Amino acid sequence: MLISAPATDEDVAIIPGVNDEMYNPKKHLIVSLGSCTTNAVFPLLKVLHESCSIQTATMLTTHAYTNSQVLLDIEAKDARLSRAAALNIIPTSTGASKMVPKIIPALAGKVEMSSVRVPVGKVSLVELTAQVKKPFSIEVVNKKFEQAARGKLKNIVQFTTEPLVSSDFNNNPHSVIIDGLLTKSIGNLVSVFGWYDNEWGYSERLKDFLLSAR
Repeated sequence: MLISAPATDEDVAIIPGVNDEMYNPKKHLIVSLGSCTTNAVFPLLKVLHESCSIQTATMLTTHAYTNSQVLLDIEAKDARLSRAAALNIIPTSTGASKMVPKIIPALAGKVEMSSVRVPVGKVSLVELTAQVKKPFSIEVVNKKFEQAARGKLKNIVQFTTEPLVSSDFNNNPHSVIIDGLLTKSIGNLVSVFGWYDNEWGYSERLKDFLLSAR
């Protein structure tokens, strides 16, 4: 059984490109592949931690609205999600941080994640800001992600330095597309931005997993 969301009672949680080696088809009958957001942010965490040694980090996803939201203001238990999706920037929660101990145990308790929903139908943007062990230049950080995109995370991560906007990433099959023009570095703080088609890209990972598990 494949769960297309973060879960609590799965046999194993897998983020393609990050912890694939944990999957044992003889042992794991119920598998969670996380969410579109976890599939976008965990490759960022993996590359940045392995190359720069993350001490602590925060993540914010500026997320396209979803079918859990409403078109008009209504009365509901969640005051913010009861507001019109196409008219507001809406702070909300994300379950991505709960998956950190399962996916990258070394970062357990070191990463906090949050989300805002915006009036866009598809394609989201994740910002990862991390305190790393020592200063790294923007050029070095970008090079690490560019190497990963060409190597071990090919087809999972893409790297670009083109001045693009959200609609340019419609139907992009990668889990996340690093925007090298937005990378920031000051002292021991590094900030990396990644676009992701929160529908198409994640669907590709589900398809890839099912094909490989046959």
